[in-house]
Amino acid sequence: MPYYPAELDSDDEGSIEYDWDNDSQPDLDDVYMGRTMGHLRLGGSTSGVPGTPPPRYSSVPTPPPGYAAGSLVTPGMQSQASIQPERQILSYLRADLCIEIADVCPRWLKQQKHVRDFVTCGLTCNEKLCKDGPSDTTMCTYCHRRLKVQGKDQCGQTCADKAKIACLLCKVRPKNGSYHFCGKACKGIATKSTPLILEIAKGHTSYDMVENKFKSGWKGGSPPPTIAKIFKIIENEEFLKPYDAYRKRVGPKENYLYHGTKRQCQLGVSTTKLCASSTCAICNILKTSFKVEIANPWGRFGKGIYTSSASNKAFGYSAGVMLLNKVVLGNVGQASGSSCPSGYDSVVYDPQGASNETILYTNDAIRPVFLIAFQ
Repeated sequence: MPYYPAELDSDDEGSIEYDWDNDSQPDLDDVYMGRTMGHLRLGGSTSGVPGTPPPRYSSVPTPPPGYAAGSLVTPGMQSQASIQPERQILSYLRADLCIEIADVCPRWLKQQKHVRDFVTCGLTCNEKLCKDGPSDTTMCTYCHRRLKVQGKDQCGQTCADKAKIACLLCKVRPKNGSYHFCGKACKGIATKSTPLILEIAKGHTSYDMVENKFKSGWKGGSPPPTIAKIFKIIENEEFLKPYDAYRKRVGPKENYLYHGTKRQCQLGVSTTKLCASSTCAICNILKTSFKVEIANPWGRFGKGIYTSSASNKAFGYSAGVMLLNKVVLGNVGQASGSSCPSGYDSVVYDPQGASNETILYTNDAIRPVFLIAFQ
């Protein structure tokens, strides 16, 4: 059957190798920076600090009132000999510098192997970058150190090539092999706000994979429609547990299959926020996955979840959007005409043709992975 094997998905565990170290690590946190801050002359240049701010910045952010190098005195607080006051000012500066002046924090810490390749100083600032985006949109979207080339998102070919395999969330580190994130840190940030859809940039390897599958799966006589946008669907562990359990029970093999559906909102057009309508099919699928119990009972092969390996077949049921799903077929029966064999986990009609339909009778056999929006 012309089913596509499902590549490793972002809900699998990524390697911790590329993770941002936790903010509590001493070589990334206040203890190390405390030793450098005594040498920093605020409002001007640096002295005795590994590296200096980029030329386009003449100063660093203004600290809270009462700060002087080597001490911190705020209203109602006496100067202390301990390092604790230093930690307060360092926490303030670190969160501001690595977001507002993306290159400063890594330059200060470039001697520390754990952070020298990052544009933020730790998990807290990485999460801020992922959620809010960079403060300076004129800079390269990958390295955040050089200006974009006019009409492009990156500063040059090197960063443009790296952006093709970048983590779909932070976009500043390479994704971990076949996974869609660079590691557990970005996966953890993404799954805090599920269901979530992340737009994939054109030219990214994940975008190309989905687009190529769509085109090669088009078996209709007319040319395939133009894809406007592709999104990675992010779900939490509870959403995926029933699917994983079903997969272990009936067999490990996964396939990619399409499902055409409708929307009553602007999801995938002008927003990535799911609507609250109880009748918006796409948003409700993303919230609860597919439900056999609300399927059309008059379907050709009974009440079930209808999918297809032929993108043209699924597109015929779509209204602006369709889903590419990972599916566990289990024990497959062959349907012919309008007869539907019983006793199978799923049935397939016209397995290699333009009218292919694969019907699932179990909710846990399918989960949405990518959302495709059309012009």
